[in-house]
Amino acid sequence: TPDVLLDENRAENIFRMTMDKNGDLTGTFVTECQGVFDQVVRKYLKDMKKREFNMHFQQAVSSICEGAVIEEYKVSDLKQLDVPAKIELSITAQDYGVIQEDIALFYLPPIPLIATGFQNYTQLPAIKYPVNVNHEGIVSYRLEFNFPGNLKIGYFPPDDEAQNEWAATRRTSTINNDYLTIDIEFTYKTPVIPPEHYSQAKDLYTRMSQPQNWMVIFER
Repeated sequence: TPDVLLDENRAENIFRMTMDKNGDLTGTFVTECQGVFDQVVRKYLKDMKKREFNMHFQQAVSSICEGAVIEEYKVSDLKQLDVPAKIELSITAQDYGVIQEDIALFYLPPIPLIATGFQNYTQLPAIKYPVNVNHEGIVSYRLEFNFPGNLKIGYFPPDDEAQNEWAATRRTSTINNDYLTIDIEFTYKTPVIPPEHYSQAKDLYTRMSQPQNWMVIFER
């Protein structure tokens, strides 16, 4: 089989969410996969029965926050090999935004599907042997977020971009009235990270995953 080029290995994750004045969240999560990510999702899900699908996506949505509920899910025909694997989850979550007297704290919802999320191969402080990432590829995260008109944004993740020979990270954020869009992308440039370059890959993953890059603070 032919090698899949880096740009053809993609997992695109999109949240389209709305938060009301009580901090309750409603919306959808959609993931569409190509290349190696498509293969992993298809291999894992294609033989599941309806009951197994229900349990799998219930557990996935539970990882977003305490009390999150799945209202509906849709899955593309995973036996059609020429159609990219696509999954859509409709989600509600009460009290997701932590609203206090003058501020509201909102954490960007995490990608609920392990196969399409940001895989952290750099948990350890240092290593003596190569890290097998097993693929090149790009994982993207997009949040399209409507928030209440009585709130204004006091802090949101700033634009950022960095890369080296082993990985790359990019983030852009835009505000339009009561509509916030955040795009995050992490590129795994090589299937194997040599131990002498481990710290370089780790630095970029840490840079992307810092807590302040996954939160928004609103003010009344």
